[in-house]
Formats: sequence, structure tokens, C-alpha cells
Amino acid sequence: MAEEPARRGKDVPSAAWANTEQLPRTKRVLHFGGSPTEASSADAVWVTDPALARDHLARGGFAVAMVHPAAADDLAEIARSLQEADPLVVVLLRSSAPTAEPVVAVGDMDPVQAIAWGRARHTARVESRVRQLGGAPAGDYACRGQDELVGGSEAMAGFRSRLLQVAEHDVPTLIHGACGTPLEPAARWLHVTSGRREGNFVPIDCREGAESQLLLRIFGHVRHAFPGADQAGVAAVALAQGGTLLLDGLEHASERVQRRLVELLARGTWQPVGSDLPRTSSARLVAVLRQPPIQAVMAGLLRRELMDQLSSHVIRMPTLADRREDIPDLVQHHLTQSSMRLGRPRPAVDDEVAALLTLGQWMGHDRE
Repeated sequence: MAEEPARRGKDVPSAAWANTEQLPRTKRVLHFGGSPTEASSADAVWVTDPALARDHLARGGFAVAMVHPAAADDLAEIARSLQEADPLVVVLLRSSAPTAEPVVAVGDMDPVQAIAWGRARHTARVESRVRQLGGAPAGDYACRGQDELVGGSEAMAGFRSRLLQVAEHDVPTLIHGACGTPLEPAARWLHVTSGRREGNFVPIDCREGAESQLLLRIFGHVRHAFPGADQAGVAAVALAQGGTLLLDGLEHASERVQRRLVELLARGTWQPVGSDLPRTSSARLVAVLRQPPIQAVMAGLLRRELMDQLSSHVIRMPTLADRREDIPDLVQHHLTQSSMRLGRPRPAVDDEVAALLTLGQWMGHDRE
């Protein structure tokens, strides 16, 4: 491992040497120092003034900050902004040479975590590109949404058509349906058919964990936000910049969490726990409910203000009773999946058996 640069303020994030191929490929890059020619692309910003750099970082929207050698003396002045700009990858260049090895850090993350984060983000973008070209990487769970919206019934065809219509509009969306219907796969399908397909799809299950844990998962936290917070926590809303943030089971989120979401949707800004500095969000929010929205509002499970923010595009998932003609297709789909998992030939289904299955009640819908 190479020696770290000599000039480094005490507040500079922890860092480790890494090869350039380990860095995430991104369009939004902030260049601090260097020359304007190094930031010539339309999606790059070049600054030399620390105050201007802090201002850009506070507004958000960057995934990588390139700190050039000429700005080494000013690095300590923007270190705090770099630490709080989650999920920013900081690249500290030792020289201006094209082959210069960078130092990588994510906020105040451990160096190994930083490099792993960069690899994961790069992998996500590569897989998104593969999906865009019509393929699916082996084992890519993010593409399952297309496979799990099974059935050629009129009800399912209409549902898919509605998803495609909404995918064209870059606005918050609410999908609701009965428990057991493929709601999360529908949200994934919406993402991969939208203009945000190359961004991250970040699912958050609002049914898991206490209120404080859900707040931290969605909005992250700054360093020292609470006892034991020795490192900044990455926010799901930040990871979903330019992509889609799925809030599954939104009716289970507390009133406090829902108030924060109202602010996010109304103003397009958010704050990590422990910080008063607003950050700009470019994530598309998709919410999933397992009951009708009006029913959730009347039961006090969903704030009226939040419902209003999500009401421009509301899509209902049909129940299995609405599309019984899809049951034979579902049987074949699950048999195929099980056969592949077990490494065995797919068994044939007798017509009488298929007809009998079609007559079942299936109160648990697709999951049952």
C-alpha cells in the first residue's frame, strides 16, 4: 500500500489507495482544484474556492468529488462537507498525471468499506445497462420484477400498461393491492422501464425495525449524531439519487417518519439525522400499500398530506380473483423456478389439475 499524501488535515476522511477501475462510474463529478479542462463534460463542475465547493456539496447531486493536488492546502476547509455529503466518493489525487493513483473515501467510512461501496455502485450501473439492452445478469434480483408480473389476462395486461404509462412521468407513485400480490416486483418493473433504469433501485421495508431505525435507513445520519455514531450513515434517499426509492408498507411508517417524507416530497430536500443542512433529492419515490389508500387515511395509518403528495399517480394491483385465467401461467412459472433451483426437469401439469387449481379460493393471492 502506498504512502498517504503528506498534506492532510486532521478532519480529512479516512482513505485507502485504490485502482481507478474500483471507482464508481458516474456522471455527476465535482472537481476541486485542477484546471477547467479536467471538468469539461456537461455533467462535471469545476471550482477552486472552498466556500463555493461547500455550497455545491450542500446542494447535493454529486456522487464523486475529485480533489486535485493544487487544492491540498484547502482540503481541511471542505473536509466536513465531504464527510456529510453521503454517499459521496472522495478521490484525492496525488498528482495531475493521468496515471495518478487516487485515495478513496466515503464520508468517514472504513477504507475497505469505501472501495466495496464503489465496486457495488459500479456493478449496479453495469447491470442496469445490461437490462436496458434487453438482457439480465445471472442472479440479478433487481430484474425479477419483469419475470414475476406473470399472466396474459386482461387485468394484468391493463396493469402493466398502466405501469408503462406512469413510468414515462418522473413523479411520485403509489401502488396498492392485497397482501400476497406482487407489489414489490411491480415497483421494480416500473423502475426498469423508466428513464431512471440506470440509477439505483433502493427498496426500504417500512414494516421492519423501530421508528428510529427506519429514520436512519431512509435519511442516514451525520457523524456523532448520537452516542456511538463514529461514522456517518449512508441514507437510502442518497443512494437513490437519479434512481428510485421504494417505501414498501408505507402505512406501517410512524407519523414522524411520514412527516419527514412529506417534506421530502413537497420541497425536494431532506436532512440526515443530526444535521440541519438541507440536501437536494433527485430520487423518485414509489410507495407500496397493502390496503386502499383512503382506508389507510381513515384508519390513521397514512397522513392525509402524504397521501396528497402521492395522489397524482395511484395504481391498483389486481387480485388473483380478478385474473383467474393467469393461474395456469403462474403454476408453470413457479414449477420452472423450482425446477431450475433443484436442477430437475420441469414436470408436466395435467389439464384437470390446472382446471382444479383455477377454481381455488387463493385468499393469499400470488404468494399462496
